Amino acid sequence: MVSGCGKFYNRDTRPGEIIKISMEEMETMMKEKETFTLVVTRDYCKYCAEFYELMESYLKNHHVKIYDVNIDENFGAKSDENIEKIEDMFPDFVGTPGIFYIEDGKLVNQLDNESQDLTKTLFDNWVQDYKMDKKK
Repeated sequence: MVSGCGKFYNRDTRPGEIIKISMEEMETMMKEKETFTLVVTRDYCKYCAEFYELMESYLKNHHVKIYDVNIDENFGAKSDENIEKIEDMFPDFVGTPGIFYIEDGKLVNQLDNESQDLTKTLFDNWVQDYKMDKKK
């Protein structure tokens, strides 16, 4: 019998999407032990704009749902308060965009887009590591 290791699985090539949510909605998803991909963004963030541009192309044929919390847009809360909440929940958060994989309400991994540039290949490898686009 031959077996192998790897990331091979049936990938869903339907379009994915970015879904904007509030900080409160994100906290609820975590309390309810949901599994999801999260990006933390800010207004006027050059790197967030680059992330959106990359995702516009990537999500055309990768069925990944990415929940987007903009820390500048949370119903009157000050962005400093939102940053403190994010830092409490995600201790390795260093800036936007912060990209996280949450499984059963717990942080499993943060994509390292600080020490290396965020590319389609880097993001796709991360998606495959956690089978975020697995065909159901």
